[in-house]
Amino acid sequence: FKIKKLLTTLNDRGIKTVGIDSLRHFSKYLDCVWIPSPFKKKNLISKKIVWGWDKMVFNRYKLTHHKKKNIFFLLGGAKNTLLNKHLPKLVEKKIPKEFNLYWVCGKFSDKPKFFDKTRWTLCKNSNSLEKKIPKSSFVFSLYGLSFFEALSCGIPSVAFCANSNYKKDYNEIEFLKKNKIYFIEKNLSKSVDALVNLINSKNLHKKFLKNSKKHLRFFDYSFLKKI
Repeated sequence: FKIKKLLTTLNDRGIKTVGIDSLRHFSKYLDCVWIPSPFKKKNLISKKIVWGWDKMVFNRYKLTHHKKKNIFFLLGGAKNTLLNKHLPKLVEKKIPKEFNLYWVCGKFSDKPKFFDKTRWTLCKNSNSLEKKIPKSSFVFSLYGLSFFEALSCGIPSVAFCANSNYKKDYNEIEFLKKNKIYFIEKNLSKSVDALVNLINSKNLHKKFLKNSKKHLRFFDYSFLKKI
């Protein structure tokens, strides 16, 4: 109700508004709805909605793959007890010792538990990942913004997606998996196994990079000129 009231007030004052993603439900009161995703749900039929591979922030990085032994874990800004407690143990058990491990700790997230401080580097309250992500040879992320940040760099990666989100984004995830752009798993242990497979197979991570380049598009801002 508060959002509707705010948008109505802005409209009455002649202020142009662009809603992002979840605000699509208020498209009636917006001048444009921008969905930063390659996909649009079938029930979204408004002409105000823009989406696609060229509606994502992909042009900040060069598509390169570093051979450095760095793995970055991009796990969002919110608290997640499951990841903090279990992921470090799985990683230390399964990932080769020669890799440097970087845990990017979000502003509101808890520090990971039980990890070897001689092997891990904790990156606290990182305001920008622009300098960090391109230096990684592999990325482990949650499915979401971090996923697309890694994809924009062309970095071979694995994403963990909680079961509820997996169901919500099923069609999008299945497309990405089918086209071998990314490993996306809803089981934490299997997601670490997928990372091991990616590390061990040069052909596989080259294929991921090739397929990422095939689908990427530079960001197109032209839709903003139409409102």
